[in-house]
Amino acid sequence: MKVLSVLSADHAQLLYDLAEELNAAGIRAEAAEGRVSFFTEEGEERKAASVIAEFICVKLRDEELRRLISIYALPKDREERALEEARELCPNGARGAAERLVTSHFNENDILVPEGLIRFRMPALYEEWALAAADAALDARAKLELEELCGIVSLLSGARPKGMGNMRLILLPDGSSVLSDDTGCRIECAETDERVLSALVDCFMPERLTVYDLSPNGMPRLRKRIREAFGRRAVVFVRRKGRD
Repeated sequence: MKVLSVLSADHAQLLYDLAEELNAAGIRAEAAEGRVSFFTEEGEERKAASVIAEFICVKLRDEELRRLISIYALPKDREERALEEARELCPNGARGAAERLVTSHFNENDILVPEGLIRFRMPALYEEWALAAADAALDARAKLELEELCGIVSLLSGARPKGMGNMRLILLPDGSSVLSDDTGCRIECAETDERVLSALVDCFMPERLTVYDLSPNGMPRLRKRIREAFGRRAVVFVRRKGRD
């Protein structure tokens, strides 16, 4: 019989879940604060590694995503939505690699720190988690700010936030942008963010939209979003390339 352990200071409470999962798989495990000890007979190491890899790629991943998203100080409901989106953005197929690394680790060591395994043995995976969390959180923050902005614009203009007539969006060479309509309502953005502009256009949902993309690098993601949302109701002009 071999006695092995998993230690975690950052996610100590999660280790009680890991102990339950190991016991459910037929591997005797005991949890204490920040530590799970489990006992394997010959041939059970791979089964234990599979359980631990699943734990790392699901529960530990979710807690890391939650921690990274919390940096952006979103309201609780938006934080949960961002977490769901971040999960979808994370790559699949990492469990096999994690299982092999766990197995290899326990062949040479009796103690495993899962955070160290991810950050130092699978840094590309951890970076993808961090990028997924940032992308989801920034998207949630942009939507929240745009909802507030649309409400303010609606109050100031006396217009409904959706179903407006013709609107024009100009993406300027200096990185700024201007959104205007036939009534003279005008919104100027000193810095153009594709997420913000996409959410703003969604907020107003005009009957027809004309886009003049004079930005230095173009905004293909925004143009694609506009074409998908408006179809023939949108006309897009791109600098030096004419009509999109």
